[in-house]
Amino acid sequence: MLTISNITVGNGETISIAIANHIVYTISGSPQLAVVYKGASTISLLEVPGIAVPTRAVAYTATTIDTDQYLGVVSWSPAVSGNFANEQIYTATITLGAKTGYTLSGVSANTFNVASASTVTHAAGSGVITAIFPETAKEQISMTAIPQIA
Repeated sequence: MLTISNITVGNGETISIAIANHIVYTISGSPQLAVVYKGASTISLLEVPGIAVPTRAVAYTATTIDTDQYLGVVSWSPAVSGNFANEQIYTATITLGAKTGYTLSGVSANTFNVASASTVTHAAGSGVITAIFPETAKEQISMTAIPQIA
């Protein structure tokens, strides 16, 4: 909230007010009451939370993201319908939408981060993030599971 009081503007004079993200508001004319609205803030929470690292034989759970600045959903390629598979490279497509008071405009390309992803990319000002994860592990076979060796 911005509060400014006890400023007198004479006929033809102008006052400019700069607020944190360099938005400038101009009040001009004879003494008057002005209502000033601040524009949306650029999203600054660049560490995307809650994305599960694909792990062999671990159950997949649907992921939704809800932070103070944005909401998001995650889809996987290849599609997962149970456990993550053995020896598979998974790609998460994360789609973010700005909450009221925030914008993706001004977010530079490739600045979002997803923990444990080997590559994270997105266009400037975009809420569509591609996160590629390392290959899941090979299946472990116990020697006691092979009757001739046990």
